[in-house]
Amino acid sequence: GGNYSMAKLIGARTIPDSVKVRHILIATKQQDPQTGQTVTVKDDATAKAIADSVQRVIAAGQNFDSVCAKVSEDPGSKDKGGVYETGSGQMVPEFNDFMFTNGVGAKGVVKTDFGYHYMEVMSQKGSATGYKIAYISEPIVTSDETERKASNDASQFAGASRDEKAFNDNFEKNWKPKGYVKGFGPNILPTAFDVMGVGSSRSFVK
Repeated sequence: GGNYSMAKLIGARTIPDSVKVRHILIATKQQDPQTGQTVTVKDDATAKAIADSVQRVIAAGQNFDSVCAKVSEDPGSKDKGGVYETGSGQMVPEFNDFMFTNGVGAKGVVKTDFGYHYMEVMSQKGSATGYKIAYISEPIVTSDETERKASNDASQFAGASRDEKAFNDNFEKNWKPKGYVKGFGPNILPTAFDVMGVGSSRSFVK
């Protein structure tokens, strides 16, 4: 996809096939239902303080479902006690890591891009090998050296190809042996931004 990517295996361990977890989300960001844009709804420190308070009151004996119904800001689970049952990789990474790398009964506050979650692992099923993989991806872009060479080659070719015969003779003699390929771009108008087979190419058309 236009990128050079490298992957490295960091580790492997046995993890469940699926996990049932419940959580209470104190959101820092939410999607605006009218515009679809993500907007900030709470600063990080405030959200963390509320999540820590949630953890303390539940540890002190408050009913999880009641607290969830009152303060959770996850519309997908709030009305069902904050419960999700899912396979690995279907949730955001930090959420996924907590529920699959901790045992049944584990509790804690986890930060994700959505905010802070108070989480409890309720049950786990099956087992499989889970892999942790690190990725580095960089876009493949044309270097200045390549740009200059292409521009110089194009100028030389254009200067010696003032009509169709000169074009074909010049290509066959001087450029085909260098690995260049001749293509046909039909209906190239002076105002065109794209050439068929080349893509975005306004500078080339000019």
